[in-house]
Amino acid sequence: MSVSAPPETPRTATQFDGLRGWIEALRKEGELHQIDAEVDWD
Repeated sequence: MSVSAPPETPRTATQFDGLRGWIEALRKEGELHQIDAEVDWD
């Protein structure tokens, strides 16, 4: 008995307008977590 995997959805490449465009896309998708607390860099 063989079990077949479901067909994969093809992914398409997305172009962003630089780093800021990529960050904005992450924000819109809910994939960016922003920390507003003050932290010590050391």
